[in-house]
Amino acid sequence: MLHPAWTYMLRDAGGSLWGTLVFALALLSPGYCLGHWLELDAAAQGGFRRRGLREQMAWSVVLSFAATLPLVAVVWLGGMLAAEVVLVAIGVLAVVLFLRNRPVVDVSRREALVWGSIGGAWVVVVIFSLIDVGTGARLFMSVTSYDHGLRTAFVDAVMRTGVVPVNPVYWPGHDTPLRYYYFWYVTCGVVGRIAHISARQALVASCVWPVVGVGAMLALYGRYLLGWRGEVLWRRWGIGVALLSVTGLDLPVVIFNRLAGGTISGDMEWWSIDMVTSWVDTFLWVPHHAAALVCCLLCLLLLWMASGEVLRKQRVAMAAIAGVSFAGAFGLSTYVAVATAGIVGCWVVWRLFCEGRVRLLAAAGIAALVAGLALGPYVAQLMQHEAGQTQQTARHVLGLGVREMLDPEMLLPLFQRMQRVHPVRAREIVALILLVPGYAIELGFFAVVLWLAQRQREARSNGESTLLFWAWSGLAVASFVRSQVIVTNDYGMRASLLPQFFLLLLGIGVLAGSSGWLRKALLGLAAIGVCGSIYQVAMLRTFVGWSEAHGDPAMRELAERNYALRDAYAALQGRVPREARVQYDSAAGGYFVDAQMLNVGHQVIAEQKGCNVSFGGEMSACAAVGSGVDQLFPGPGQRVPAAADAAGLCQGLGVEYLVATQWDEAWKTPEGWVWHLPAVVERPGVRVVMCTAFP
Repeated sequence: MLHPAWTYMLRDAGGSLWGTLVFALALLSPGYCLGHWLELDAAAQGGFRRRGLREQMAWSVVLSFAATLPLVAVVWLGGMLAAEVVLVAIGVLAVVLFLRNRPVVDVSRREALVWGSIGGAWVVVVIFSLIDVGTGARLFMSVTSYDHGLRTAFVDAVMRTGVVPVNPVYWPGHDTPLRYYYFWYVTCGVVGRIAHISARQALVASCVWPVVGVGAMLALYGRYLLGWRGEVLWRRWGIGVALLSVTGLDLPVVIFNRLAGGTISGDMEWWSIDMVTSWVDTFLWVPHHAAALVCCLLCLLLLWMASGEVLRKQRVAMAAIAGVSFAGAFGLSTYVAVATAGIVGCWVVWRLFCEGRVRLLAAAGIAALVAGLALGPYVAQLMQHEAGQTQQTARHVLGLGVREMLDPEMLLPLFQRMQRVHPVRAREIVALILLVPGYAIELGFFAVVLWLAQRQREARSNGESTLLFWAWSGLAVASFVRSQVIVTNDYGMRASLLPQFFLLLLGIGVLAGSSGWLRKALLGLAAIGVCGSIYQVAMLRTFVGWSEAHGDPAMRELAERNYALRDAYAALQGRVPREARVQYDSAAGGYFVDAQMLNVGHQVIAEQKGCNVSFGGEMSACAAVGSGVDQLFPGPGQRVPAAADAAGLCQGLGVEYLVATQWDEAWKTPEGWVWHLPAVVERPGVRVVMCTAFP
């Protein structure tokens, strides 16, 4: 008989695999139906229905990503059940259309077997990298739990409350709307409810699909922007997919740092301040940003097609779809969408001096109008503020500043005089000096591609020139604009996805046109990048368990604690209402709080020490919330409230259930509330009590 830890692991693996299949209802079927209805590529020799199977599937995937906003609108207007019915109906319609208008199968059995095997391997990598691995009475977490705990809570909030979802990690006495780009979590929530899987399983399944969207964009850019045809197209597409496994020179930096006596990090990218993430890191950590990238790339491609020699009706249709796609990207990742707007602005200025400028201006204007109208309700909701709630405008969220990949402290001693008078200016100058070597290390193979592509002026096609311009524009908007809300430059990291994609396409052409020693050097750099990605995936899976085994105090008994929480919360799910409010000891911090968020499945009063008002809720209530939670879960040497006192605190906070573990200080006091409030769930090391039941 399997130990429950193994049961949970297998349940998550099976649920995530099932969810991956059900995601086709959201990320394949809508685009297939739209393609039949719109005949989107009618300007390109024949229309959607006359394309082969491969191209039809590529359009279907990217158009489905673009349909994220309409799906959110359905949930907003009709509720989760309406969205579930709509998605299932669209899936049935897609099957009927496919059987009625069977496309030409332009994939050989050998190709289908090869790509099917690669796809299956990717599914296994994603699921095994993200779920908890069980052994004995322990569940070992992935490094990605650092972010996925919060994202799981967002998906769960959508599944419980619909749109607009509530902020699940802070409750100041009432529900507060989530102020965040939540469109991806809506998609995950709807799919999770259809598949009858947990929020975490839906989130894990969602990480499989963005690589499919990026791969589809590679094919469409190769076909329509670069003019590749037939077997040349699909051979070069295969090279592009392979290059998704290539990252920069992070691995040599990590090895050097380790040899110099440095520590090992859970993610290879963490050596850099403003990192340029690998593709696999993006897909595993932040699928919503990758999904936004797909929408933005579709927007750019459609604007490029609309600026060509097409009928006015087709131009309007393409521009309108580009606008809807951009609007969806804004709700998936505002950072990627803002960077795309910057690239489009630079491109429009550049094209003012070229042929077809009027067509581009018209298409961009229509797309901007459609995007503005589509985003109106969402932006209005984000701009609403309650009394005492912190207001953040775009001016405060983003600001000008030079990106810092290499630590400026390396060169600041050379600018001591300036640093004494103008410390900020000195740091900016040093960051500017280190920008080129920083990108050289972070991009690696693709930095050489950029240099070679820039040199090949005479041999470039119009599409390659456009890609190169987009790459430079993308690097500019990612290098001189930065996030202002938190220390981490999240905007710079996510905006870099755009030039990374353009360099990926340019890299295919550079590899195809190289020979001799240059080709060997390029392949050598690519091989280093592949090894880096492999090392990164291995560390994401093993680092937390390795750190615990080597006595890291922050990881003390983490796998045991994670299993105990999973077991207790699994029992709690069927015993209390989904709307119940729960609180645990949020002062523990680190991965222990992430373990709580991965499993809790209910509204939490305060997810962390203090109040996480970044995602909604007024700051004015924070002091009372923080004080109440601190009293319920006191530190060492402090008094633990008795049952009656705890009930009074719960009433003031709105808490209905308290979760205590053997690692909490409150657990150690026999006369405290832990042992005198009625238990709803009792498991070894965990006790969940009903706080509102005490008279």
